[in-house]
Amino acid sequence: MMGLFRAPLRIVISLLIWTYSMEELLNIFDHFAKK
Repeated sequence: MMGLFRAPLRIVISLLIWTYSMEELLNIFDHFAKK
């Protein structure tokens, strides 16, 4: 049962990390574009 719960949780965590890193990249790009 724990293994069944772990897989979706890992997907959600990686998705959150990916979304956060994408936002960071966009912020950096925006910062350089404004210069």
